[in-house]
Amino acid sequence: MLPDYQYIEEAPIDIEPREVLRLQGCRSDLPQVKESIQHLVRSQIDRSYGLIQPRAVFCIFSASLCSEGRIELEGGSEFSIGRAVKKWTGLRHLVLAICTIGPALEREVSQLFSVGDYTAAVVLDSAGSVAAESLADYVNNMICQQTLPKGLSLTPRISPGYGDWVVQEQGIMFALLPGDRIGVTLTEKYMMQPRKSISFAIGVGEGFTVGKGGGRCRHCNMFDCLYRAD
Repeated sequence: MLPDYQYIEEAPIDIEPREVLRLQGCRSDLPQVKESIQHLVRSQIDRSYGLIQPRAVFCIFSASLCSEGRIELEGGSEFSIGRAVKKWTGLRHLVLAICTIGPALEREVSQLFSVGDYTAAVVLDSAGSVAAESLADYVNNMICQQTLPKGLSLTPRISPGYGDWVVQEQGIMFALLPGDRIGVTLTEKYMMQPRKSISFAIGVGEGFTVGKGGGRCRHCNMFDCLYRAD
């Protein structure tokens, strides 16, 4: 039986100025910074919206939790996610996803660097990072909409290269998902191209609980979710 890939070719992207500033090391809101910086942030956010082409693919795989932080998928593929899965008792499925905003914004950032407009380039690059996270939030929310009404529980999303889940296992993810269909490929060092891309996994099962340090979603409209931020 072929995997049921779900593709996303349109998505609402929300680039919050506060998040762009945060990536610059600033903890203030936009109205609290210099007017010149406010103008720069707003102008680069406006520019970024014209450069973004959101694309994503995800699939829900049957899965089981093995020993030592390993997850085995139906068909024999296996991930070693590590300590994060200690609370994933009751795992029934693993959702794998790849998201990207496309290469155009990165090309524009490179162009700005090449002409010496470094400040604009850095802010635009940050806007692209926020856009990619916004897309990942949207895909995450779609997965929640499909699974939570069935009485299942979800884990927070986790990505290869974070915690003790090694980035090399991104190769397994790309063997299972058609990243090339949305324009995303892997380098020899298992890094995604375009760079403004995010891959992640979410555990789906029964009886998950939120313990200390369990994580909270920043954006969510699922009121019955364990990880709702408010």
